[in-house]
Amino acid sequence: MAYAIPAMHLTEAGKALYAKVHNGAPLRFTRVAVGDGYITEDTLDITQLVSPVDATVDTLEKQVMPDGTFRMAVRIYSADKDFYLREVGIMAYDPDDGEILYAYSNYGDNADYITTYSGSYPVTQDIDIYVDIGATENVSIDITGITNVTWDDIKDKLEQREVSSLPTTCTEYDFAEDIVYEGIERCTVEYDQENDRLEIDSASNAGNKYGMAAADLSGILSNVNKASIEFDVFIPAGSRWYVSLVNLAVRPGESSKITYDTVGVAIYFGTKDGDTFLLNGDAASTVPLDTWLHFSALFDNKLKAVTYEIKNKDTGTSYMSGELDYLDYTCAEITAIEVYTWSQSNLKIANTLSVTLGDTPSNNIRYIVEEDGYRNEYIYINGTPVRIGSTAVTEIPELSEKAHTHENKTVLDGVSSEKMSNWDAAYSQRHTHSNKSVLDGISSSNISNWDGKANTNSPTFSGTPKAPTPDISDNSTRLATTAFVQELIEQVKQQITNARLGDEINSLTIVIYKITNNGHSEYPYYRYRWVSCTTVNNGTLTNSDSSYVQYGNGQQNMSGSIIGYNPNQLIVTPVTEIVIDNCLYIGSSQSSYVSQSLDTIPWADASGEIEEGSYESYQKATITLQET
Repeated sequence: MAYAIPAMHLTEAGKALYAKVHNGAPLRFTRVAVGDGYITEDTLDITQLVSPVDATVDTLEKQVMPDGTFRMAVRIYSADKDFYLREVGIMAYDPDDGEILYAYSNYGDNADYITTYSGSYPVTQDIDIYVDIGATENVSIDITGITNVTWDDIKDKLEQREVSSLPTTCTEYDFAEDIVYEGIERCTVEYDQENDRLEIDSASNAGNKYGMAAADLSGILSNVNKASIEFDVFIPAGSRWYVSLVNLAVRPGESSKITYDTVGVAIYFGTKDGDTFLLNGDAASTVPLDTWLHFSALFDNKLKAVTYEIKNKDTGTSYMSGELDYLDYTCAEITAIEVYTWSQSNLKIANTLSVTLGDTPSNNIRYIVEEDGYRNEYIYINGTPVRIGSTAVTEIPELSEKAHTHENKTVLDGVSSEKMSNWDAAYSQRHTHSNKSVLDGISSSNISNWDGKANTNSPTFSGTPKAPTPDISDNSTRLATTAFVQELIEQVKQQITNARLGDEINSLTIVIYKITNNGHSEYPYYRYRWVSCTTVNNGTLTNSDSSYVQYGNGQQNMSGSIIGYNPNQLIVTPVTEIVIDNCLYIGSSQSSYVSQSLDTIPWADASGEIEEGSYESYQKATITLQET
């Protein structure tokens, strides 16, 4: 029952439009807005609701009153969250300013609490709105809201149409008398659960002798993305049968009695050779047998997923609930409730079957096989029977229009052609093996370190980077860390310091004269004189001016030594220089050694006599030793 809200007050924008209306402009209400905000200012200055709520508002009745007020009865549906119905605003179209807030009312602390839709029935609130429009009759209402199928919407149409006559007998049963009771035929033969079954032939799979379709939903749920289906079912222990939600278009014509064929099946449950409840073939011992259960589910044909709950019909105790992917992905939509039995006996199925378009379940469509033997081949739309079949909705044009619910429209309005094409492409690859291979290669560590990876526009490497960080001497494509570079710089700086004068020998030049005396035939020999030298790795040559090496007659003598040089090797390298003033040296602790001209070099023969200049030929060699 609708009730009136606190008085509506015209806003400043509403007053301006009110004046325009009385000068001939039309008054066109566009929508009713609701919210849960408190008002802290003068309602005359408000231009929009304080805290709007995205709830659906449906116009039930509208009337221009004799006193110059306009009455509107509206129904407010539960939103996607709980809220207090505190604000109500009437939106209107101003020919100069567009849509404005025409009138506003606030419940304050007396707001009604409307809960979120829980999956069974929507929460609604009916209210009457009275707003001042003056003496004008030029009022139009564009408020539409959702288009639920209600008895008030269709009763006139149903009265104009003749409902097809009911059958006089139930299939495979003979009756002493046929009793039609309130439009539903009653089987006068008692239903025997143990020995008989009640055949359901409103839909069929004639080629499959073990599978019987309990209800044909194809004419109702075709091309619907989401559908809510509810029904009560009795599962006897020790029996062998399943109840399945299927797509008959892809169900096999012949099925094995031994192995249940799941082609075209979204979800199924029941029992097979035992006393354990099975859901999609898996045991679910929490669900009892030999009792009436209530099954409810929301099927999403776009995502091919079902959200379900199984509970006790009488007590409401929930036994199972969850979300599953369709068992078979060829099941494009739910077109039938199928009963599959091995023994074709011990069957009792479906009390109060409810099917709903969109996301909001209700008892607007029912297929009934009552416990006491009543059999019904009609769907119920809010209490009114319409025969099941592909024309159940479309035979009445007004009902066909009602199939486009506001919930579906809201979803579809937000889908662009680009989104659809992208969605179809992504959806087609949703369960492909290629995607699976890629995803299987991604570990948790990959994901956690993902943000630390280099960007794709990082500088190009000349080779493939490798780990770990290289050593100082490593010339490779390994990546150098900051610490590595800093250490290398320190080593270079140290080497530069060590290379200062006198600290480290980098090179050494030694000048050696080779003097050949062929005049002394008795003692031919070579003499090598170290004219000048310097330190080599801290090795010293003492008495440099007079030291020599005598090579001949099997004798040699050397008063000094140079590390790393073998004086027994003859110097054969010819040179053109005759006199060298000084030899290069490095080392602050050594004095320079001045070379002497060849003709002043003292010469000692075998007898010990000193001869000067008694040589016939000479050679000079320069040896440079460098640090490696």
